Amino acid sequence: MKLPPPYVTTRKGSRAYWFRRRVREDLIPFVGRAEFMESLRTTDITEARTKAAFRNAEVEALFAQARLALQRQAGTILRQPPTVDEQDYIRDAVRVHVLEEDEAVRLARPDDDSMDAYEGTGLVSCCRVE
Repeated sequence: MKLPPPYVTTRKGSRAYWFRRRVREDLIPFVGRAEFMESLRTTDITEARTKAAFRNAEVEALFAQARLALQRQAGTILRQPPTVDEQDYIRDAVRVHVLEEDEAVRLARPDDDSMDAYEGTGLVSCCRVE
């Protein structure tokens, strides 16, 4: 006989199966309770597994929403995606930064004194113009 999932249980004095899931302590304020304990209204284990699987999916979706709310409260994710204007601003800021870095690198070409420091290393033998 196949055992029921851990969230399917019976209660003392009852032949009916029950659905039971504990709520993580940090999610209780968002879910509103410490556990789900609900009758599946059946004494047939096969039917209880099916009903419990559906209820478990609903509870998992609720947990996902609670985790998202917890992350939002902690400030670890954006509350909403950036607007088109914000995306344009970010894209332009990145483009300006990249262009400024590129320009700085191109303008900071080594002069003869700094090239002398690399003499004998083999790093500049192919690049030095005399």
